[in-house]
Amino acid sequence: MENKEELAIFGGKPVRENKIFYGRQYIDQADVDAVAAVMTSDYITCGPKVKELEQHLCELTHAKYAVVVCNGTAALHLAALAAGFGEGDEVIVSSITFAASSN
Repeated sequence: MENKEELAIFGGKPVRENKIFYGRQYIDQADVDAVAAVMTSDYITCGPKVKELEQHLCELTHAKYAVVVCNGTAALHLAALAAGFGEGDEVIVSSITFAASSN
């Protein structure tokens, strides 16, 4: 029987030493300061920064309205409601997706 290297999952050496990240973010001190300013203000939700973001999104997309929500699941829920989906409607989603797409 041929002597093969042990797989990393069983204690062998991994193929690569450095992790390959799905994505990277760039956060500088100005970003940290902006978040700290909101977190220490009287508004954490529904404050003036929310309206500023919605207005900025309208400018970027040339949309008449924009509504920001807390996460992608809430956004998909609102999109389904806006599209008129209701109880008993069939909605087809990709099989390779996050659970929120079908929920």
